Amino acid sequence: MDHFTPSPNSANTCAIVVSFYADEQFFDRLTLIHKQFQLVAIVDNGSEQGFQVKLQEFCQLHSLKLIQNSVNFGIAK
Repeated sequence: MDHFTPSPNSANTCAIVVSFYADEQFFDRLTLIHKQFQLVAIVDNGSEQGFQVKLQEFCQLHSLKLIQNSVNFGIAK
């Protein structure tokens, strides 16, 4: 049986972005990333409430997947 693995492209690859107290240009970078990938998932590691609200609104507006952790679990849990 011949197995074919397609080359990565925007249709078969996703972007995962981890945020924790992101800077002011975070949403600009997310916009650029979203232009390159059909699926973008953001994992927020316990940022402050004001940022979480902005992130929720941005993700809803741009149809991005958002995972919000209540605390920063660090590099591995």
